[in-house]
Amino acid sequence: MSAPLSGATAPSTLNPDRLELARVARRWLGASSPISVVRQALESETEVMPEFWPELVELGWIGLSVSEEHGGQGGTLADLVTVLEEWGLAVAPGPFPGSALLATLLDVHAPEFLAPIIAGAVGAVAFGGGALQAVDHGSTVLLTGEVKPVDGGSLAEWFLLPVVVEQATESEADADWYLIHRDELQVTPLRSADPVRRLAAVTAHNLSVSSDRRIPVQTHQVRDLAAVVQAAECVGVAAWCVSTAAEYARNRVQFDRPIGQFQAVKHRCADALCRLEEARAATWDAAELDPSDEQFPLAAAVAGALGATAAFECAKDAIQILGGIGYTWEYDAHLYLRRATVARHLNGDPVPWRRRVWQLVQSGLRRSMAVDLPASAESFRPEVRSLITQLQQVDREHWNRELADGGWIAPHWPTPWGRS
Repeated sequence: MSAPLSGATAPSTLNPDRLELARVARRWLGASSPISVVRQALESETEVMPEFWPELVELGWIGLSVSEEHGGQGGTLADLVTVLEEWGLAVAPGPFPGSALLATLLDVHAPEFLAPIIAGAVGAVAFGGGALQAVDHGSTVLLTGEVKPVDGGSLAEWFLLPVVVEQATESEADADWYLIHRDELQVTPLRSADPVRRLAAVTAHNLSVSSDRRIPVQTHQVRDLAAVVQAAECVGVAAWCVSTAAEYARNRVQFDRPIGQFQAVKHRCADALCRLEEARAATWDAAELDPSDEQFPLAAAVAGALGATAAFECAKDAIQILGGIGYTWEYDAHLYLRRATVARHLNGDPVPWRRRVWQLVQSGLRRSMAVDLPASAESFRPEVRSLITQLQQVDREHWNRELADGGWIAPHWPTPWGRS
């Protein structure tokens, strides 16, 4: 059964076309990846490609944000984020997020390698840490080392891997990125907290690779786009957790009262909702920007700081609110906690993302915002001017009371709380 299109699980987008895309994605995932399919993937000894993969490829969602001239759908990052949010809500199996991320990167930086990914060959991007070591031989590079964990790497055919030449640096910050086929690497599936979509270690043993396989993309561009893609899926995960916990708190009766009336429970639900909405706002702020926009790194860093953490904390809170049933294998809450746990591990601690936000702001970068108001807003301006005049005539300490009494704190709410 699909999640309701209202409340915490309502699609985040306000765009009518994307809202319809979200509805289509929710219906399709509900039919193609119901919870029985998720549990089948969970309990499988080895990860296998979902049966719905050919249909997903035919829908063109892997190339949703890829330009039409390169074989994609000609959409934007926001279109892809719309589907990824639904993917997280359904906690669906399969390597779709990694393939879509790789396709989006190749569309801009190396479209000549796009065709197999758009056609359904599974892609994975090693943004989770580590890098291969390389010796530069001019037209070729000799690769050694191991990169792990790689999200979706268990099924991937093509890997976008960070490569550090001759150990010039201790981190991947200055890494080159190479696109390498699975047949040239040793791919070892790893035990994952989320067996529905598993991780892998990728190893190169003195592998000679042509320099033509180098993708001209910078590490921060990979990490920023990966952060937004991952945050979008995490918003879907967090939304399910908040909705499920709140519904249970409304219906579960203890001591002749719904447990949602108890302060400890209602506060936990409220805090979870706040985390969800923070992550939702940050993710969509980044999604509405083109990755080439100079403000995108700042918006992506905020999404990276909030998205995975929100999913992880909301999943934990949901299990706490669900009580004994939340800990059982038969209940679905642990599936979302698993997905959130892996996302948080891949995304890394939020502190570096917050530090990146600070560094970008210190460098002078700002996120400029603008709102295009409809013509009907003009009739509202006299009321606002009248309010300002009234506030100027009273002491500042009474402003909050005047705003609350007049319904100005949330004017879009119905009366008596707002002015709608």
